[in-house]
Amino acid sequence: MIESSSQTTVLFILGMHRSGTSAVAGAFARLGFHLGDHLLKASPANPKGYFENTALVRMHDLFLNGMGYAWNDPRPFPPAWQNSALAKQFQESLGLFLQQSFPADPWIAVKDPRICRLLPLWLPVLQALGWQAQVVLVRRHPEAIAASLQRRDGMAPTLADLLYIRYWLEAEMASRTLPRSTLDYDRFLEGWETELQRLISDFSWNHISLNRARHALRGNLDASLRHHRPSGQMATPFAPLTTDIYQALIELSNPESQATWSRVAAQMELLQQQFLLQQVRNISAKSRFHETVKES
Repeated sequence: MIESSSQTTVLFILGMHRSGTSAVAGAFARLGFHLGDHLLKASPANPKGYFENTALVRMHDLFLNGMGYAWNDPRPFPPAWQNSALAKQFQESLGLFLQQSFPADPWIAVKDPRICRLLPLWLPVLQALGWQAQVVLVRRHPEAIAASLQRRDGMAPTLADLLYIRYWLEAEMASRTLPRSTLDYDRFLEGWETELQRLISDFSWNHISLNRARHALRGNLDASLRHHRPSGQMATPFAPLTTDIYQALIELSNPESQATWSRVAAQMELLQQQFLLQQVRNISAKSRFHETVKES
């Protein structure tokens, strides 16, 4: 539980879709962080709940749709996207929403995987409000994420890998100057007390008492809800890059890991261009085949 504090802090729980951010956000809610009054309802895909603020998810989707994107679109954003009129409109709405929804909450947690890509829009708003930002990066093996997305959405593993790379490249870059720490989803489920205590120490959250929330946390965290583990059976053209990112997240505090992020970013753009070009060729080949069939 949280004792009083005079400064407003927003804790961003960042991670790719199906990476365990819901379980982590639920834990922080039980520690006393405020996520808002209206959260997405639980579903068969997330029986314990998503712990995502309904209004914020809607705002994020509207912004992405306004740019011609969606949560499952791995394309890079256009240059200077955060300076567009749409971005300014989003930031004005966000600032108003935060002031109205969290008028006296010193500790706020925000969880929506879309923020991995939209964090650059949030930070100027928090700065204008005089609020500080902290980040927990929740990592899970990319193969487990791809398997989960395939089961839930029927998503192809290649697209899942593209999204994994895009989300993490942008989340890591946008959060680089902020106080941040990482959390492994599997380790968290198996030893949540140790992992939460480590985060409390990393961020000097001396006002948080884990003991008072232990019973509520124990009822929320259930390792049996984890259905997917790495199997080595879902190799895609992008698997080496997802593996590099996963390892770089483990070694995030090592300054040498920055070289990995830069290298993956460069290779990602090249491989994605090659992949998209091959898709166009495949479509063209199918089109020519159908035209030949018609003529015959």
